[in-house]
Amino acid sequence: MSAKKHFKVALALAGCVLCVGCSLVDRGESTRLIGDDWFLLSESRPDGSEPMTPPNEQVYSLRFANDGSVHGSADCNTCNGTYTTHQTGELTIGLGCTEIACGQTSWSDRFSDLVARADSFEITAAQLFLFTQNRAEEERLLTFERK
Repeated sequence: MSAKKHFKVALALAGCVLCVGCSLVDRGESTRLIGDDWFLLSESRPDGSEPMTPPNEQVYSLRFANDGSVHGSADCNTCNGTYTTHQTGELTIGLGCTEIACGQTSWSDRFSDLVARADSFEITAAQLFLFTQNRAEEERLLTFERK
C-alpha cells in the first residue's frame, strides 16, 4: 500500500473517531440520506454521452448514519469515513477504503475517489445523485438507487 493510500485510510478513520457525536448542519434533505443502502447505478460522463454502469458482479454502495459516519463497499473493498451536509445541498465526504486488488475491471479506486470529491447531492424518489466538480472537466454525476 502506498504512503498516499495509507494517509487517506488513516485520515478517514481519524475522522470517524473525532466525529462521534458530531451533528449534521442540515437536518432536512440530509435525513433522507440516512439509514438506507444506496447502490451505484451509473457514472455520468463529462461529455454527456451514455452513462457508464459498473459490471453486474461488482457492488458499490454507501450507507449514511445519523452520527455523521458513512460506510460502504467498493467492489471487494470496504469503505468507512465521515460526512457533513448543509442546507444548500453541499456535501463533504471523507472516505477511506481497504485496498484489496479486486481485478482489472474493478471501479474500486475510481468509485472511492469520485465519492470523496463529491461536493453536493440531490435526492429524488428512490435515487441519490452525487455531484463532483473536476476543475479541468465538466461536472460529473454518480447516480445511486435506494434499496
